[in-house]
Amino acid sequence: MYPVLTLMIAAGLAFIPANIAKQKGHSFGLWWVYGWLLFIVAIIHVQFIEDYSAPVSYTHLTLP
Repeated sequence: MYPVLTLMIAAGLAFIPANIAKQKGHSFGLWWVYGWLLFIVAIIHVQFIEDYSAPVSYTHLTLP
């Protein structure tokens, strides 16, 4: 009973890093699996991944 309950809670918690990663333009499914297996590591890691959905700034380019 308790192992099943633990796996269900872990599966539910995995939606947190997966949803954050999806908002940043990354794969929801891949991050869900990562969050399910290593929730503590994934929740910290997802805070530092690049945001692919953010607008790109080209101010650093110089035109001839």
